[in-house]
Amino acid sequence: MRLARHKVSFFISENLKPLRDFFLVLFFFLLGAQLDFLVLKDVFISACVLALIFILVKPWIFKIAFLRTGEKKSFSEEIGMRFGQLSEFSLLIALFAFEVGCITHRASQLIQLVTIITLIVSSYIVVFRYPTPIGTSEKLLRD
Repeated sequence: MRLARHKVSFFISENLKPLRDFFLVLFFFLLGAQLDFLVLKDVFISACVLALIFILVKPWIFKIAFLRTGEKKSFSEEIGMRFGQLSEFSLLIALFAFEVGCITHRASQLIQLVTIITLIVSSYIVVFRYPTPIGTSEKLLRD
């Protein structure tokens, strides 16, 4: 009880808040996604390859599109990376498609895992590279 009221506890909780929030969001995604770990081991390699493709290709496509509309190169790169992840709506669509019988359980698990991997990787890239409210240094903090 004394440790919880100590000044160090407050300091740690304030400085680790972005990390805590990130893992809270991830926890609820995993909880809502209804992942089946027996199927995940079968689709893990495929999911990693697809996630890598999305993380490399999707930001590049957005960058090119923004450059063609006349945006600056730095802005185009940043926005491309911010759009590089798959949407959390992919999780909902995969679950719904499986429930109505449009896709198999394995396909649903693959979509969910690819989405979660891209959310994790692109979030880390954005937080450690671009200005955000949860930036990792003074230079990257922006409201």
